[in-house]
Amino acid sequence: MIACSAGITTMVLLPVLPPLQWLCAGIIIPFCLHRLKLVGAFVFGACWALVWAHWQLDHRLPIPGRSDWVISGVVTAIADRSDGRVRFDLVPEKSAALSDAAVEMASPQLRKIRVSWYSPTQALSVGDFLQAEIRLKPPHGLSNPEAFDYELWLLQQGIDATGYIRRLDQYSPGAHEGAFVRERLERWQLERYGSDASGLVQALTLGLRNAIDDQQWLMLRASGTVHLAVISGLHIGFIALSVFWLCRRVPAWLGFNLGRALPVWLSVAIAAGYVLLAGAGLPVIRAFIMIAVFLIAELRLWRLSAWARWWAALVVVLLYMPLSPYMPGFWLSFGAVAILIWISALRLKGVLRIQWCLFIGMAPLLAYLFAAVSWVAPLVNLIAIPYVALLLAIAIADHFLSVLGLDLLQQAVIVMVDFFWLGQQWIAGFSHGYTPVSAVSLTALLLALGGSWIALQPRGFPMRYLLLLLWLPWLSGERQDSDQARFSAWVFDVGQGSAILVEAGNYRLLYDTGAAYRSGGNAAERAVLPYLDSRGSGRLDDLILSHDDIDHVGGAQLIIDRYNPRRILTGGERFLTDPRARACVEGQQWQAGGVKFEMLAGSRGIKDNDRSCVLLVSDGRCSLLLPGDIGRKAEAALPLSPSSLSWLIASHHGSDSSTSRTFLNKWQPGTVIYSAGYASRFGHPAVAVVERVSDTGARQINTADAGAVRLVSAPEGCLADGQRNLKRRFWSALPQSDRGQAR
Repeated sequence: MIACSAGITTMVLLPVLPPLQWLCAGIIIPFCLHRLKLVGAFVFGACWALVWAHWQLDHRLPIPGRSDWVISGVVTAIADRSDGRVRFDLVPEKSAALSDAAVEMASPQLRKIRVSWYSPTQALSVGDFLQAEIRLKPPHGLSNPEAFDYELWLLQQGIDATGYIRRLDQYSPGAHEGAFVRERLERWQLERYGSDASGLVQALTLGLRNAIDDQQWLMLRASGTVHLAVISGLHIGFIALSVFWLCRRVPAWLGFNLGRALPVWLSVAIAAGYVLLAGAGLPVIRAFIMIAVFLIAELRLWRLSAWARWWAALVVVLLYMPLSPYMPGFWLSFGAVAILIWISALRLKGVLRIQWCLFIGMAPLLAYLFAAVSWVAPLVNLIAIPYVALLLAIAIADHFLSVLGLDLLQQAVIVMVDFFWLGQQWIAGFSHGYTPVSAVSLTALLLALGGSWIALQPRGFPMRYLLLLLWLPWLSGERQDSDQARFSAWVFDVGQGSAILVEAGNYRLLYDTGAAYRSGGNAAERAVLPYLDSRGSGRLDDLILSHDDIDHVGGAQLIIDRYNPRRILTGGERFLTDPRARACVEGQQWQAGGVKFEMLAGSRGIKDNDRSCVLLVSDGRCSLLLPGDIGRKAEAALPLSPSSLSWLIASHHGSDSSTSRTFLNKWQPGTVIYSAGYASRFGHPAVAVVERVSDTGARQINTADAGAVRLVSAPEGCLADGQRNLKRRFWSALPQSDRGQAR
């Protein structure tokens, strides 16, 4: 089982997927080495993951960019609703391409697509049939350091394309009542418990997280109780073990015995029904598999130790979803169960001691995965776990009583939910209870886990005090870049917009914040915040808002509220009401970490774009120019460059109204970076701009293709590379021929 798990994990961690011809070797090697069972198991696991990965990728929409299709299909899942938009999963039954380029290619066998519908004219439900003109694109998402990998999530969900409805041609309500059970429960809970209390109840019973707002998620994270508000092994285990206990105890009280097998299978069946009710998401299925394996092993025919059951559950989960090693919940679930097995072997007693051991064992993993540790979590969970279990039991009982027209427990559920959030708010007030830490390296994680392992040894084990010493690397503070790098920058992948973070020693400057979305949210929380949070300190020195266009300042208020920058410079007027805000003025200069920052222009144009703050960053070795959205006239008015430019962020995302030939000849950039959206509807970067830059011989990088771009001033030169190349994955790695080139 260990070898099979290692084979699956090794294959999915490869940056490039091997060809299917490797299957021949996978069949021959175990046959030739039939006595080496470990080798055979490893090769079997690797071949399984290889076939699964190719199967998933072969179903993806093969047409680059956007293409229009007429698709008819059935709605299978309502993901979320927001003002003016609904997003859902659609299983296509028929599809026909409308664009010439798509017609020339083989029609893809799409299994499931994720569709957005803006200003919908129908209230969609699961099971509805529709035919519509949909603009599709291959699975593609923003690629940024420390951020959520949307392309990985789409692959895990089996979604082969994403798009939005342009025109609805036909709509028919679903014919199967069973398809509406989950949605009906959602609406019923909202009516019964109200908007304030229904969010937590829906999360506990249906696995719906949309009704819990961002502030509540932050409180859960600070208290270390996020796992209680999402359906996990704790909830499924509570349901299954409760049924198992009742099936064993109640018949005994009545004087008869159901045997050993019936309680096990009944517990597994009811847990499976709970999984279906919760939407059968991957984390829920993973938890169910673990619980099912441990319960079924109770049968007398299966004489497996706790560790054998743990490994069996691990193998089954990996066979079902080979990409599980990329899911934080996978490591947290199996890590927590492993610690519980270890504790039981040591015969440790006492709830407080068990919680403390769980914290010691899980803290390094939590720091590595989430760059933060909740120190109050052990104490909070002592009360929160039984409290939430009781709340879940009362909520389920209230659901059954409501069928009889009884409201005996309705108010009890509402009161318990209110007390839960009051407790979370009170705990979140402890400023030292939740500590962000810098992004933990793999080496620091292994050292910390070694320290935890030593601390969890029985009494009398030598050198248990080494725990603190081995924990020091990830507790010692903020991670720093190499001392030889004078400054570095991230040009974040924010789609159509701009957000650049410059770091010089301990100094941080953020230039623009990306766009705000009409469906809610903004690019900053998806692209910028994860990286800033991973740095540990949560500090931002200067914020520059080039001008007032929404694709540049859409996340500005979020950044201001979250990081409280010391100074704000802006070329627009929207944020000048902030007492820290000042207008950008040509000639402004300051230094930090041996790096010079100089404002070349700002707040002087008639047009909003030409009022952009133009910032030059240089350290005598490398230089970076941030021109905002200025046009050709504003470019011509800039002072002469003292020397050739290392990196240029193309003005206005590569629009033909900027980056003139005269400007390029004057600055002579070594690398031009376009911060543009994938398959941009504005046509950025413009073909004319790409040709002008090509004539200069400069390297070109587009964030839409390369992901966020890392810039480093190092002794070996002025380096630039994209996130998709720095962190290559087989589902999103940039092909060799496309790296560093704009399209």
